[in-house]
Amino acid sequence: MATTVYRYFDSVIEQIAPPDASILYGDVAFSTFRAFGSFIPWWPLHIERLKRGASFLSTDLNWNLLKQSLEDGKSTLTQHFQAQEWMGRPTLRRTGVTVELIFFAWELPTLQATEQNLAVALSERKRLWPGDIKGGDYQIENLGQQWAIESGMDDVLFWQGPNKQISETSRSNIFFINAREEIVTPQLDGSCLAGICREQVIALAKRLELQLSERAICLKEVEQMTEVFLTNCGQLIRPVGRINDLFFSSAHDNSLTNKLRKELNFISKTNLK
Repeated sequence: MATTVYRYFDSVIEQIAPPDASILYGDVAFSTFRAFGSFIPWWPLHIERLKRGASFLSTDLNWNLLKQSLEDGKSTLTQHFQAQEWMGRPTLRRTGVTVELIFFAWELPTLQATEQNLAVALSERKRLWPGDIKGGDYQIENLGQQWAIESGMDDVLFWQGPNKQISETSRSNIFFINAREEIVTPQLDGSCLAGICREQVIALAKRLELQLSERAICLKEVEQMTEVFLTNCGQLIRPVGRINDLFFSSAHDNSLTNKLRKELNFISKTNLK
C-alpha cells in the first residue's frame, strides 16, 4: 500500500498507518477496486462479491444494513478524494457473532504507471485454493509475493498438479496470447478467483471478436506464448515481460495486450459495456 492510508469505520474517516497483511487473514471477506474520483467501475459487481462474502462469514446478519454502510463509506471516500484516482478495499471482518465493515482507501498513481512490464517468478510450490470468496487466509499469497520480490521479481505465479497447471498470481488473474493471437486464461475450476476484471476482459475480447479460450494451461505450453498479462481491479491490465527465464513482447506498442489495455482503461473510466 501507499504511505497514506485512510480508514472509514463507524461513520468516521481517519488517516492511519498502513495496515500489515494480517488484515487479510482469518474471518474476512473483501473486494478491491480502482476509482476515478467519484466513479467506481463495476461497483454493483463489487457489492455482489461482498454479499457472497458476508453470507460466508455469517448466515445471520442484516445485509441491507451492511449494504447501506458500504454505500455510506463509498460516498464519504469519493468526497474525500474528489478528482483523484484512488484504491478502495471494503473489508468485512467477523468479530464474535457480528460482522463489521472497515473501508480502507489510498491514493494511486495514474493508469499510465501500469504500462511497464512486470517480471513474474514461478512458485516453488504448488497451491490449491477455492476461488469463490475473496478473503480468508491470504498468507500463502503474501509469502509467495514476498519471496518473488526478494528474488528480484514483481510477483509470483502459482500452479498445481504434476504438469504444473497454471493458476494465478498473488493478486491477479493471468492471460496468455499465442502466435495465432488466441487469448487463453485458466478455467474457473476452483484454483483461481473469478475476478471482476477477468470477466470484463473476457467480455471485451468477445466484443472485439477475438479468439478466447478458458482452459487448463500447463507450464510447457507457456513456453510457446508470445504475450502475457495480469488483470485485477486495481491495475486493470498489466503486461508481463518475463516469467522466470521466459520473455514476452507484451508491452510493445503494437501488441494485442496493449490494445486490450487501452480499451479497458477507456471502458473503466466511461462505464461503457
